[in-house]
Amino acid sequence: MFAMRCLFGIYGSIWRYASSGTYFRLILSDMLSFFVVFGTRFVFPPLNMGFGMTAMIAALNCLAAMAMRFLYQII
Repeated sequence: MFAMRCLFGIYGSIWRYASSGTYFRLILSDMLSFFVVFGTRFVFPPLNMGFGMTAMIAALNCLAAMAMRFLYQII
């Protein structure tokens, strides 16, 4: 997820002044990284967690990142 966020330029913007476009790119990059991680389960069978578990981890990661950004804007 970190690599995909770097490709989308998520860490280049200042968190306090993030726009709605930054949040959209954050969601999009996490969604694409979810599909990459989910696709690697066919290449690396020991990492086979299933669709539901992989989706839950990706959603919680995105929620945590957005919550940190919102809290940083409030403080």
